[in-house]
Amino acid sequence: EGKGNLFAFHGFGQNPHVFECLRILLPHYTIYSFDLLSFGKTPQKEDIHTLIQTFCKNYQIEKFSVIAFSIGAKMALSIVEKFASQIDKICLVAPDGFKKSFWYEFAVSWIGKPLFW
Repeated sequence: EGKGNLFAFHGFGQNPHVFECLRILLPHYTIYSFDLLSFGKTPQKEDIHTLIQTFCKNYQIEKFSVIAFSIGAKMALSIVEKFASQIDKICLVAPDGFKKSFWYEFAVSWIGKPLFW
């Protein structure tokens, strides 16, 4: 709804609606809240980059900012890596998932995911 564009990426066990409160807090942004593609079967960076590039082209977005919570930061940083010249600002809230640990791998595995829920 605002002039700026904000791409938002949620954390594990959340959905895109978690960022709805930002509409009131950041009225100068149009917020695009993306659902994370998958856990356990991470898409290739090139696939993510192609999706974002197509999205930007379809919505005529030249510049955007990024906000991400928890594991969403992993996706956000991949986008920052590729689209740095198009990004105004980035905010990572409690970023997670940068290095693999036993508990992370277990939580996103086919065995751990049901137990986590």
